[in-house]
Amino acid sequence: MPRNLFFLVVITVLWCSPAWAQSQNSTDFGSVVHLRESSPQAVNHGEPKVEVYMTSWCPWCKKTLAFFRSRGIPVQAYDIERDSEAAKRKAQLDPSSGVPTTIIDGRVIQGYAPEAFERALKHPN
Repeated sequence: MPRNLFFLVVITVLWCSPAWAQSQNSTDFGSVVHLRESSPQAVNHGEPKVEVYMTSWCPWCKKTLAFFRSRGIPVQAYDIERDSEAAKRKAQLDPSSGVPTTIIDGRVIQGYAPEAFERALKHPN
């Protein structure tokens, strides 16, 4: 391996390691993305129930997940292109074809809407 490539690999691994240690995601056979957070806030049992119906390629979906991750709020994310049952639930909750669709304690929020997320988190049903 060329010396420059070796150093690039080492630097990349060291640079990415802290992010990996804080959040490790896994996908089960139904293509449900489980987000596990190491934040102490994530253990709080008073947390709201948050579900995100998304696609893997959607940048707004990624921003939505990042919004909740940055606050240590656990999220149940469903990829509607890989999980037909999730796609059916999403269609019942939100008939529009757009993603993301976020459900916070039963409130449906379409698109990436940080202000709406904040309101729903501050004022649970």
